Amino acid sequence: LNILLQNVYIYFCIAPAGVIVTLIYHSIIENTAKAHVIVAIILCCIFMVLFSFKANNVWFSDHHLIIQNPILFWVKHIYHYKNIICVNKETKGAGRNSSTGIRVYTSYYKSDFYSINIENSIYWKNLKTAFENNGISCSNIS
Repeated sequence: LNILLQNVYIYFCIAPAGVIVTLIYHSIIENTAKAHVIVAIILCCIFMVLFSFKANNVWFSDHHLIIQNPILFWVKHIYHYKNIICVNKETKGAGRNSSTGIRVYTSYYKSDFYSINIENSIYWKNLKTAFENNGISCSNIS
């Protein structure tokens, strides 16, 4: 169940992409207007961008914390452990528009929020343990 919840945003991108691929296939076979293909590509890009904001993965290397978006794979944020002051679990917004994630505070007086599906307490405990093993302090802020 945890794996399914973590990847639910990727599935929301695959379903519209299937519809869009079907549109492209039928417009190519029937030799209809090229506008269908252009509209389908634009819709696919819009869905990918909309659902990619909540899909981030956290990776730990020997000296770096890496936060990467699996849909927009070229979006990657790398932090050296020495530059991180603390990491907080936060919830932004309320109700259906709420977003749970982590905020990374760096020694450069900069903080960045990354939306990650950490509503499962076991996943957050594992993340917190990994942060503390690498010398980074953690706290919960809602």
